[in-house]
Amino acid sequence: MIPHETLDIFGKYWWIGNLSSILFIIVSIYIGKILNSKNSILFGKLLGLSSLIRWFFVQIYSLYNGTWVIESNLPLQMCSFSSLICGIVMFYPNKRFYEFIYYVGIPSAFHAFITPEFTLGTEGYFFYDYYLNHSLIALIPLYLTFVLRFKPRKLSWLTTLGYSQILIIIAAFSNWILNANYMYLSKKPIVNNPFIMGEWPWYIIGLQFAGLIHFIILYIPFFIKNKNKKN
Repeated sequence: MIPHETLDIFGKYWWIGNLSSILFIIVSIYIGKILNSKNSILFGKLLGLSSLIRWFFVQIYSLYNGTWVIESNLPLQMCSFSSLICGIVMFYPNKRFYEFIYYVGIPSAFHAFITPEFTLGTEGYFFYDYYLNHSLIALIPLYLTFVLRFKPRKLSWLTTLGYSQILIIIAAFSNWILNANYMYLSKKPIVNNPFIMGEWPWYIIGLQFAGLIHFIILYIPFFIKNKNKKN
């Protein structure tokens, strides 16, 4: 397994990575908003294609420089899996795919920006790929929401929580077989994140609870909007 690396929070590269990512997200949504309906969909597909190409490129890049290992490169981290769904949903706008990346992708990217942990290291392209990947994971559900007018359905936060448990079981089984640490189920992250409390397995329970809270918070604006419509 590739050793994980972190950045100094509020350090030079932390600011460069985060500000560049925020600018990319804002500019992309702005472009989508000023385009007509047809072109905004085409631009969304371009973003989705970028997410897919990025994922395949990093696999090829890892193979090329001899760092590809089965314990780290499979799409079994939540962010890695989300990047594939982000690409697919732009071409096949499935509601469940959208809800998954809305509830999982946005908070995953947020915490990846605030407390970055590089699962593939920071050498060469990997540093830039980390921010490109998480920018797209945050951008695409936001683009679908604010530009293409998607919205999560009632109780979608609960169904997404259920689907995420299936992925957690798959990751846990893979960790057992491969001696890996996908989704940080075998060993806790090395970052100093306030939602990571205690040692194994207690921090996993805390992360599950934190995930539920994030899901509910992300649904609240739509709950209020729907309630106001009824009134």
